[in-house]
Amino acid sequence: MKLENMNSIHIKDQIRSLVSVIARYTENYLSSETGVEIKKRDYKVDDVKSLDLLPITSLVSVGGHINLFIAFSFDEPLLDHLMEAMTEDLEVDDDEHDLYIKETACEVVNTIVGNSTADLAEKGTIIPLSPPVVILGAKTVAGNADAKFFTVGLESRFGRLEIDLVGPTELFDDHLNFIGTGENNE
Repeated sequence: MKLENMNSIHIKDQIRSLVSVIARYTENYLSSETGVEIKKRDYKVDDVKSLDLLPITSLVSVGGHINLFIAFSFDEPLLDHLMEAMTEDLEVDDDEHDLYIKETACEVVNTIVGNSTADLAEKGTIIPLSPPVVILGAKTVAGNADAKFFTVGLESRFGRLEIDLVGPTELFDDHLNFIGTGENNE
């Protein structure tokens, strides 16, 4: 998916489809694996200039025709609940809490995006995924005129999860810092 001409109706339809597939897989996963029900959804797919990451974010780079970073940005109480649900059969010591939080964030994004690729792949192709990376701390991600951002926010009683699509991947490092190699580099 080439993002150069975001005004193209075809590209906007592809983005909406991509966001819809990932949001659907996310809601299904959260409900079936952790009992989290989504109360509210909000979509931002037009003219997003930057995005604000929540305190803990895990992301993967999705290659092939998609060529985007997909980041899951979590409110801390939501991620705590997910970790507790995913480790209910384990004894987690207090000094291991931070490690398990990071691992939970990675597992969630990897599982959901990995499962979504079956619906997203063009016939006969495989979509490559990078290993997940965790970003700690809230931050704002911005780019130049070539950078594109798309977000779906999901609200639950435990807090918010934002699914952010950032691209093209060559404009950012794996911590979503703008490195600017696009045509409109500033």
